[in-house]
This record gives sequence, C-alpha cells and structure tokens, in this order.
Amino acid sequence: MSHTEAVIVGLIILLALFATWLLRKAGEDLNRLNLLKERLGIINAIVTTGAITVGGIWAYDAFIAGRVNKAKIDIEQEVTSRLINNDFFFVHVSVALKNVGSRHVELREGTSRAQAIYPLWKPHADILGAGQDLVPTPNSKTGLPEKSSKVVAMWPLLCHRKHMPPLKIEPGETQRADFDFFVPRALKTIKIYSEFPDPSDQRSREDGRAVWARTTIHDLQQENSDKRNGAEDDRFKNFEKINFVCSDFDSK
Repeated sequence: MSHTEAVIVGLIILLALFATWLLRKAGEDLNRLNLLKERLGIINAIVTTGAITVGGIWAYDAFIAGRVNKAKIDIEQEVTSRLINNDFFFVHVSVALKNVGSRHVELREGTSRAQAIYPLWKPHADILGAGQDLVPTPNSKTGLPEKSSKVVAMWPLLCHRKHMPPLKIEPGETQRADFDFFVPRALKTIKIYSEFPDPSDQRSREDGRAVWARTTIHDLQQENSDKRNGAEDDRFKNFEKINFVCSDFDSK
C-alpha cells in the first residue's frame, strides 16, 4: 500500500469514527430532549391540576360556601293599636327576626316608620283628583322605574323610629325589636314599614344595600267612633299640625 493510499484509509477511518461519535452524541441529545419533554409534561400537569384546584376552591367559596354561610333572616311584623284618649291612638309594632342561616348575625341598626294613608292627605287627594298617579312614572322606553325613583307611593311620614341597640341572633334563635308610635285619631289607615340592613353588605342605601324588611297596612280601630266629624278630617288635612306626634323625627 502506497503512502497516499494509507493516508486516504486513515482519513476514512477518522471520518467513520467522527460519524459514529456524532450519531452517539445525537442519540444522547435526543434522549435528553425526550427527558426534557417528559419533565415539562409533568410540570404542565402539576400546574394544570393546581389551577383547576384553585379555581374550584374559589368557585366553591364564591358561589356555594358564600351562600351557605350568608346571613339569612326571616322577618315578621305584628301591629296593634289602642285608642288612648280623644286625640291619639297608641300603635305598637313588634318585629320578629329569626336567624334561619348557619352563622351568627348581629344587627347593628333597624328602623320603623309610620305613614298616613287614609284619610288622604290633601295634596295626594288633589293629585289623584287630577287623574295623576302617586307612584313615580316609569321610563317610557323600558317601562321600568328610574334608578332614583320608587315603585310605591310616598305616603306622608308620621314618625320614624330607630332601634339602636344591636340585636345578636344565633342560628335558629329569634329576637324582637319593638317600636311605639302615637297616631292622631283622625287617621283610619296607616302604613308601617320596618327594615334591618344586612351588616355584611357594605354598600350604601343609595347603591342598593340589602335589607330585611316588612310592610303592614293597618286599620285603626275607631271603637264605635267611625263617624268622624268634618272638623277632625279637616284637622288632618292641615298636616303640619300633627307632625309634633314624633318629636324625634329623623328624615334620613
């Protein structure tokens, strides 16, 4: 074998060895790549499972546990009245508040208000006499009341009482809030509205704060004196004369 042939053979051997090394290196890299893919798959599965778990916990807390643990109060109202002299009725309002939820509830405030319905206040009688409605007119496009309007008539306010001491009510327990009013004898029908805000709702009243409320339309028992004379009815029409009935009137 000549020198040249020996060099060529040597080069071929070196190339073969180099090719073998490259193939081996490529195989190792492929194994590493497969291992990397496998590990990335495991990490992806862990992240996905964690995300689903966290999302499930959030959904349970927001939509299930939140509702289960939400304060729940059943409210009932009883109104009684007695004629105590020639001028006034004594009206007692007893509000029963039963905790039907699973958590302790502390009602920090509550209100009750008495409003005059019949005989009609003269400005209201004039409105109805003109063929108009005492309830705010709905939006002409949607048919719904405006955000700032109400869907009940605004009857004249006789008195507004506040129940300030907190009421602590355990699950299954019932507490009572009592309110007293003195109503002119000239009246025959009144409206009693009582409400207790949900202490867990931090919104303002204007923003739609949740309340537990009850309304009662109460006919005052005239006790054989249903035939009221004109002077007494006229006295009611001059409404400012009976505002003094509630000295702690609070329009808020």
